[in-house]
Amino acid sequence: MADNDGFETVSLRKNRRKGKNNKLKLSDEEIITDKLYNKYNTLIQKSEFFENLATNLVLIKDITHVRCLALGSFIEDIQPLYQLSLLVEITNKLIDINSDNDDYKLTISLYDPVFTTKDINFINKDLNDKNKNVTWIYEDEKKWEENEHQENTLYYIPHGDLHLLNYLFPLMKPKYYLGNYIFDQLTRVKAEDTDMIYLNNIKMKHCDNTRRNDSDDFQHIKKRNNKTKIIESNFEVEVVDLYFKQIRVNTNFHQHIEQGPWLSSFSSLALHEFID
Repeated sequence: MADNDGFETVSLRKNRRKGKNNKLKLSDEEIITDKLYNKYNTLIQKSEFFENLATNLVLIKDITHVRCLALGSFIEDIQPLYQLSLLVEITNKLIDINSDNDDYKLTISLYDPVFTTKDINFINKDLNDKNKNVTWIYEDEKKWEENEHQENTLYYIPHGDLHLLNYLFPLMKPKYYLGNYIFDQLTRVKAEDTDMIYLNNIKMKHCDNTRRNDSDDFQHIKKRNNKTKIIESNFEVEVVDLYFKQIRVNTNFHQHIEQGPWLSSFSSLALHEFID
């Protein structure tokens, strides 16, 4: 795994296999555990952006499920590991917020097609050893689409691409979304992107003129074949119903995040609430 983040991982266990220079060799899983719970966690806890996020998690204390997508392989890369570390800290904060509820349980579901076998095993086994009130599980999209807890689910999608969001929003109708600042994302959506109908509709209905660039001039509406169209720069955009009426951004660190060893792991991150 990538291990060039400036930290040195040391094992005190004597039964480890020795590598070059007689140094005790750790498994990937031990290195990941050490970084998550002895190094990265401290850095994130002390950061201004997590302090702001933690304050706003109180607003969504009823969360019982977190669905994490597009994380990347945290066994092989440092930035996904920082993003996983943030997820661990979010989990700990939600448990703390609900400490007065003896029945409170939290399920953390993760999926990314690039996950390796080691990633999946770490999710299903190693992460589950830390808190009896938290269940970590690897779940593919087919099983997750049967989820009946959307009102109580936080979607955590750091740097999710536009196609994923265009697929996810109309299908799963997330109420809470922690990911790239949506209004920055929408500036990259163009009317000629015929596979971005849902995101184009969010852009048309929720981005004011100050957020649009010069090519985003929606000119007029017409009907064809009983379907309403909006004309933008000579391209027709089909109008569809959205499942929400308002987008509320509950955090304020998306425009600037302090420098840290996490590099761009959390750039443009924002906590959104989609209100019916």
